[in-house]
Amino acid sequence: MRILGGILKGRKLFSLGAVLCILFISALVGFSLVEAEPSSQFPRISPPFQIWDDAGQNSNPAVAYNPLRDEYLVVWSTIQDEFSTDIWGRRLRGDGSPIPNGWFNIDNYAGMHLINPAVAYNSQTDQYLVVYSAEFSMDDHDIWGKIINWDGGLSSRLYIDTRPQRQMDPAVVYNNLENQYLVAYSDWLNTTTVNLRLKTLNQSGAEINSASIVSAAGQFRGSPDLAFSAPDNRYMVVYGHEGSFLPRIYGKSFSPELVSLSPEFNYNDDGSGGQYPKIACSTDECIVAWVGIMGSGVKARRIATDGTPFAPNGGFEIAAPVKDIIQDSPAISLFKPWGYLFTWNHFLSTSADESDVYGSVVAYGQNHPMGNSFPVDTRTYHEGYPDLACGFYGRCLLVISHNPVQYPTGDKEISGRFISTLLNFVPLIIK
Repeated sequence: MRILGGILKGRKLFSLGAVLCILFISALVGFSLVEAEPSSQFPRISPPFQIWDDAGQNSNPAVAYNPLRDEYLVVWSTIQDEFSTDIWGRRLRGDGSPIPNGWFNIDNYAGMHLINPAVAYNSQTDQYLVVYSAEFSMDDHDIWGKIINWDGGLSSRLYIDTRPQRQMDPAVVYNNLENQYLVAYSDWLNTTTVNLRLKTLNQSGAEINSASIVSAAGQFRGSPDLAFSAPDNRYMVVYGHEGSFLPRIYGKSFSPELVSLSPEFNYNDDGSGGQYPKIACSTDECIVAWVGIMGSGVKARRIATDGTPFAPNGGFEIAAPVKDIIQDSPAISLFKPWGYLFTWNHFLSTSADESDVYGSVVAYGQNHPMGNSFPVDTRTYHEGYPDLACGFYGRCLLVISHNPVQYPTGDKEISGRFISTLLNFVPLIIK
């Protein structure tokens, strides 16, 4: 048994009594320390653990980290029946062990599908904002939300946008300098023209300002992702742009008052197409990730904190296109102290029975990954919809939807893994 073996080799001062004490405490709190993968492997990846495994189709997880309490909040959608989908959440300790009675229903509405949740943490009020799309019909979606206290207490429902047509694909980020949130989403004017809508909300969820990135007739600007650049006190917005050319990845920056601070940048300006953009910002730069058309390959591009792209044009490869392989649903987070951590879906285009999650790391200021991409979760059948949040000690929680039986039958559970440079924690499940 390899428990604590790596620790003992480098810490000869540990007595047998100390080891027994650690094992006893670990048993009490519900998790075990296990030796990580060999030091030659970077990064280290924990075994998978269940976050939510009750019967149902649980999917589209999102996660945020609370540094004040060293906790995570994981949110997801659960299909109740053919007419209804709810939003659920679960609190986890920083080691991944579930907090007893820390799971709860965030929102439900009989006969409606509440889907695609996103979540951000407010460090000033010790709360979270969860936003999601409320589907009345194929042609009518709203953006709703709820404020969640650190202990799981819920606010009344927030009606962020209830206009006709479809408001979809919400993203949210928190600005700790202004104590406000930015919410962005696709705003369908009609069946062919889509604007990108932005709204800032105060700590209670009330609207402060709004703005739109406007599309010409027949164009699409939507499917956004957001980051906050603290040194400049500005929001970074990336989104898909479609018109008379291949889908591409565009971006702009905005002030807290939603005044435009930059032109509209084309980040894959080498003529290639791109979709599903994601963004993360460090102190001195940001990085944008996307996948190619039809999920072909994963690319990234470093940009300045005002949105100006760095060379090379079109960015650089995170994962090269592979014949018959589709790569989509990227996620990205800061991976301190190294740089940026990327994950994405990886599956055969000729099969609906197998989907895996792969990852890569890019150092700050670099235009190439640190080594090859690596498998993160390759269990049998489906692992999908990855999201990331990184906590203390360079330890990042990856959350996915996992189907342990052959698609499309069976239930889907919400599963987690840690990606880290340190010892991994393997939590026990407490229902």
